[in-house]
Amino acid sequence: SYTAFYARADRILALRAEFTAVVRGLRDTLSWFAATPVPEIATTIEAFFPDLDRDLLERSLQRYRTLGIWTDTPRFPPEALARLE
Repeated sequence: SYTAFYARADRILALRAEFTAVVRGLRDTLSWFAATPVPEIATTIEAFFPDLDRDLLERSLQRYRTLGIWTDTPRFPPEALARLE
């Protein structure tokens, strides 16, 4: 339900363009999830879950949305990490 990437500062500097692209892709995906109706999300991802009943997939997605589990930004503040610990 969350994604976090960790890297040493020297690697981030050396691969700045690549890290920037990953964060932008994550930002775009999270924004899409926040703005897209659950049935459309289910249609997009259902091929990754071929053994999962479509109704259960949609209910699961809706539950995640209702509980506010997904964020709409790639920012991972220190207090979120502390909560996970």
